[in-house]
Amino acid sequence: MNDPWNIHKISSSISNSQSFQLHIQGHEFIPTSIHVFFPSGARKVLKNRKELGAFYLGQDMLDAAVMSAYYADISCFSIVVQRIGKDIQIIHVEEKKETRTCVNGNLSNNTSLIGADLEVMARRKNGPFISFPLGNGYDNKIGADRALIRQGTSFSQPIIELRADPKKSGKELHEEFMFLKKELESRADKNNLLIVSEENPTGRFFLGGHFHVSNATPTYRKISLLDSLLTLPIASITKLKKPDRRSLYGKLGAVRLNRFKGFEYRSLPSWYHFIEGGEPFFTWVETLLFNSGLPKINLAERTIHAYYEGDHSTLKEEVYQLFTYARNFLTKKEEVNMENWIIWLEKNEEID
Repeated sequence: MNDPWNIHKISSSISNSQSFQLHIQGHEFIPTSIHVFFPSGARKVLKNRKELGAFYLGQDMLDAAVMSAYYADISCFSIVVQRIGKDIQIIHVEEKKETRTCVNGNLSNNTSLIGADLEVMARRKNGPFISFPLGNGYDNKIGADRALIRQGTSFSQPIIELRADPKKSGKELHEEFMFLKKELESRADKNNLLIVSEENPTGRFFLGGHFHVSNATPTYRKISLLDSLLTLPIASITKLKKPDRRSLYGKLGAVRLNRFKGFEYRSLPSWYHFIEGGEPFFTWVETLLFNSGLPKINLAERTIHAYYEGDHSTLKEEVYQLFTYARNFLTKKEEVNMENWIIWLEKNEEID
């Protein structure tokens, strides 16, 4: 019998004494304790999740663990995850009853803002892809992602990242990205470059578009809405040669906590080509992030398989059913936003 996370391309295994392991407890994407177990037998209790950066693929192991609990619908969890080489495996997932383990420490009454970072690449017109010198403005609104290319003894950065200032609404965020796109296209044109935003434009590089929200908790309910009513509809209108990104960096429920007492939703591919005329897209993201009436949506295996396999026709059928269901729980304003979103999806569907 398969585990619930296997369908999402996360593997299961038995414990290996020579592996590097994390023992994690938490509640709905939020770890409350992380214990490191080394192959030597040594152990360490981490004071916070930032310390995972000191361990090879530490953040990826945490991602796999909390997503596995989400797929299993275990809100208060205890998980063992191991790494052997580059291979990350789930060893054990169980539900915890102790309330002290499951206290959610990420609640806030402050105003939430919406932000995003968006990845693209550039290539010469009628020529190859290019990369940029190391250290090219991590903190700029238009800068470089941390992905690297090694050329002899030097490194360069092939992925450009657009970073918007956090905004109060999806409409304002869309206006910010319209400005950033115009600025980037202007720079590209002056340098005889083309901007590319395919999911997997070349080699090992995959491009995503990540939405951020501050002072908000990544509950299973909220993330299920983003999966079902945002990511699946985008997948349903997108024609891909290979849906490889979805099983690597675009898994459903791909969430990370951020430093603004909120979270980052990472499942979507790059939506650079959707910015122009994309206000309904950004408004719908806002609607889902702050909706209070929609219940958690549990996806059927058929739907999940269709997402990872790129089964376009099945996705369209399932998305139609999801929208029909969601209508029952929306306010009048939210229903208008959904209708605009559906019209936008129809206009942006990629034709075979």
